[in-house]
Amino acid sequence: MEYRQQVFTQLNREVQAVIVDSLEVFGGILDIAMLTTGAVAAISMWAAGPRTPRFDAK
Repeated sequence: MEYRQQVFTQLNREVQAVIVDSLEVFGGILDIAMLTTGAVAAISMWAAGPRTPRFDAK
């Protein structure tokens, strides 16, 4: 019985480690996605330049 408990405990730890690693990788992917989105937004705002009216209001 004790051997089964040890095997189960070890397996449980390994599964938890895999889950934690997967979450860390997913978090890293989200970080890259957020940085990319921010960079694209900043570049597009810079490329658009200052807002200018299309016609002169009289």
